[in-house]
Amino acid sequence: NPAELDTRITIEHAVVTKQGGDRVKSWNVVGKAWAKWQWSNATEGVSSNQLITDQTATVTMRHRTDVGTDCRILKDGTYYYVTAITPSHRMGPIEITVSSRNNG
Repeated sequence: NPAELDTRITIEHAVVTKQGGDRVKSWNVVGKAWAKWQWSNATEGVSSNQLITDQTATVTMRHRTDVGTDCRILKDGTYYYVTAITPSHRMGPIEITVSSRNNG
């Protein structure tokens, strides 16, 4: 249902380059899209005396071929890293699982 695509997101793709022998990751914008955002889970834990939170969500959007597990999605100022993609049938919508924890 197109009316459910009510969340504006930005999709970014990871690019790894070498600088002085070091591998450096940067991010290039692939594009913007309207999506349906459904929260799946939220967890908290402590590691090295720091509180760590992880939020996961399922993002549904129109079919795209330029989104992979090397991408991240920006929503409301927070980055969520793509952990899985459910392929669509016949160019239908795709479902993407994202997590806030991967700090990429």
